[in-house]
Amino acid sequence: MVIDDRLHPEPCIEKMYRTARIRHTMSNESFNIQTTPNIGISIRSSYGSELPPREGAKQILDRAQAASEAQLDSLFLGDHHATRTPYYQNIPMMGRLLASWSGPEAGVLLLLPLWSPVLAAELIATLATLTSSRFVMQCGIGYGAKQFAAMGADHLGRGERFTRALDLIPTLWSGESVSDSLWQVDRAVISPLPPGAHRYLDWRHSACCASTGRQNGACLASGSWTRS
Repeated sequence: MVIDDRLHPEPCIEKMYRTARIRHTMSNESFNIQTTPNIGISIRSSYGSELPPREGAKQILDRAQAASEAQLDSLFLGDHHATRTPYYQNIPMMGRLLASWSGPEAGVLLLLPLWSPVLAAELIATLATLTSSRFVMQCGIGYGAKQFAAMGADHLGRGERFTRALDLIPTLWSGESVSDSLWQVDRAVISPLPPGAHRYLDWRHSACCASTGRQNGACLASGSWTRS
């Protein structure tokens, strides 16, 4: 279960995180489910233009610290681009958060049609080297013609690019060379590789990607409480 942090604007939320874990545990007990709940958080990355830029970044750091102190199981950041209000980008921010995160799992969402698969594979592999936690790349197909146009990406062709990227990125993580005419990639390899090959790296895609016909990994639905 992943808490959608966008619905909780207050900066001091450790108590809320702990309460979520307790309630989920009680719910399992009421149905006699003998499992330990895994509860994580997807931290909101946008705080409006009224906050100074450094204060917005501090909000993210404070929430990640609260999640760590509440002993949540996972920590995630989303992906969005070319916004009118501040949206703190996930790759550099996650690098900062991993310096103090010790939970079992961490990761970022990538809207794959907006990312070169070679660059995406390199960035995720590098982040995976910064943590002993399992690092997860959540994958989305993305939406919004304006966002795609601003990034120089083909909005109508995003489904094919998404599917192709899902093939290319794990191949790059395995140390193999890839070529692809759609992405204009020629004999690309990356280094470093994720530590322990794929053992610490998982990849999942959101429910909006069901149209591609791919059924890999778990689904993360939208809403204030999401199940993974």
